[in-house]
Amino acid sequence: MLVVALLFIAFSAGTGFTVAYAILTKRLPTPKVPVFMHGVMASVGLTLFIVYAFNNADNFPKASLYFFLITALLGLYLFRNDLWKKKPGPALIVVLHALCAVTAVVLLILFIFY
Repeated sequence: MLVVALLFIAFSAGTGFTVAYAILTKRLPTPKVPVFMHGVMASVGLTLFIVYAFNNADNFPKASLYFFLITALLGLYLFRNDLWKKKPGPALIVVLHALCAVTAVVLLILFIFY
């Protein structure tokens, strides 16, 4: 189940890169299809990860889950700004969102394969 979650998160990263690139290079408005695809795929991956955590309460990567939850909260903030305020960003939050996501993915990969 964790591998499937990781696959959803990896595909989410591709669309997330597209959105982050648009925001950081100020190519606005952001492309809406990647914005929604990023959110949906990341949500599915995070949901699978949480289900795994509940089913294996004694053995799951807690630090990775915490970083994913922080990433999700930052992502919701960015999503709200993009759709409701029509002002994507700010760039600092985009970078923090990406750094937390990369940290969470690395920790998850280490747990799965080592």
